[in-house]
Amino acid sequence: MNDEHLRSFISVINYGSFNKAAEAKYISPQALLKQINALERDTGLQLLIRTPRGVTPTPAGREFYKGAQLALALTQDVLSRCKETEQRNMIIRISQNPHVMLLPKIYEHFAGKYPKIQQKIIVCNEQNMIDNVISGVSDISECGQSPNLSLYDLDFIPLVCRPRVCLMARTHPYASKGAVSLSELAGQKVVVNNLHWMPELVAAARQAVPGFEFEEVPCGIESVFNTCFNNGIYLMPDIFAPNFVPLISVPLDVPFRWPFGLVCRKTHSNIVQNFIEVAKEVFQNK
Repeated sequence: MNDEHLRSFISVINYGSFNKAAEAKYISPQALLKQINALERDTGLQLLIRTPRGVTPTPAGREFYKGAQLALALTQDVLSRCKETEQRNMIIRISQNPHVMLLPKIYEHFAGKYPKIQQKIIVCNEQNMIDNVISGVSDISECGQSPNLSLYDLDFIPLVCRPRVCLMARTHPYASKGAVSLSELAGQKVVVNNLHWMPELVAAARQAVPGFEFEEVPCGIESVFNTCFNNGIYLMPDIFAPNFVPLISVPLDVPFRWPFGLVCRKTHSNIVQNFIEVAKEVFQNK
């Protein structure tokens, strides 16, 4: 017994004829009769009396007719409420750095492809972006690749690979250079945001300049400007640099590129997967 059989039964009662009910449903009388026979077999009841003049319900059929109408109405009501709930829950929570980079390129494309899914943007600093995904405050975040991500059962989806630059004041001796080598960092105050995100670069710098150490300071606007205006160098991916005008960015002469993309929990929703697929489409076309 299924909903279609119930609808067919109701239609036969309403029209009082197999032929008229079949015509209204755009099926053959034989197909309709097969559905009614299956319904009577499933219920173990004779629901209709067939006569040359048409069909009439049995006493059991009249009760079943009322119940079938109620059952279909209740089913439709439940489905409607479920769809309303689903639409209310069709939201993706996205943590974004205030120095926006990748995500704004994705938002418009995602909204065009999935207009019913709301994008809730949570602006926060870089460390909180990862913490938000771990804690479930957000579903996905932009992030640079880090070996620490695997410790928290997170997936990293690379979208671009970017070089690092040396950010400095215009008065710095290296400000007019075309590029800065690792050996030229010797004797300089060089600050980075997170050493764990650049193990290859740290190893290469220590090999080029024995005993050299980076200073680790969170990448806030104040800390970057304080470093650079005190004759220091702040090392960062080039996609961040435009946010720190009037500082000068000089390429760091190394072969390493920083994978940058999205991070989410390994077990994620279909909505998050849709967002990831749109992001891949956007950056494959660039």
